[in-house]
Amino acid sequence: MPRRKMGPRSKNPKYQVKRLEDPNLKGSHENNDLVSILLFDGCCMSFLLDDSERFATEEEERETWLVNRELLMSLTTENPRDTAYKILVGNRPWVFWKYETDIDRAILEDSDYFSTHHLEEWQYEWLKEHGRLHEGEEEAVGRLRARIAEEERRMFPNRDLPEDTE
Repeated sequence: MPRRKMGPRSKNPKYQVKRLEDPNLKGSHENNDLVSILLFDGCCMSFLLDDSERFATEEEERETWLVNRELLMSLTTENPRDTAYKILVGNRPWVFWKYETDIDRAILEDSDYFSTHHLEEWQYEWLKEHGRLHEGEEEAVGRLRARIAEEERRMFPNRDLPEDTE
């Protein structure tokens, strides 16, 4: 599926595109809040922040995504316990779904579709079906599934869990 066109850059002086820093290394409170909005769920997190901590317009949000896409897409982990400012392999930032796909708006507005602590199978399957997985990501998802299954076996030793996680 070809990428959606993002439209021309705005000349609107009322907003400022923000260059973000890796929140795992450093970053101001504002930086880390904006990274969280873009990674996890902008529609549901925005109400928690005051006006100075969110994007003034959707255009500002989109431009900030484009400027910081490489950084945000690199914030991945195979460790489900290490999801502070990271997304699990096989998932994508919330803003990716908003601006680079034709995902239904109802999904974007439902926080149940964007968990930070487990692999969202619908995301992984969509990415696989549309050829949008990164090199080596399928193998990384396999390792993540194995790790999750092992943790579940440790936490729930009396529960029958399948040995094969794929």
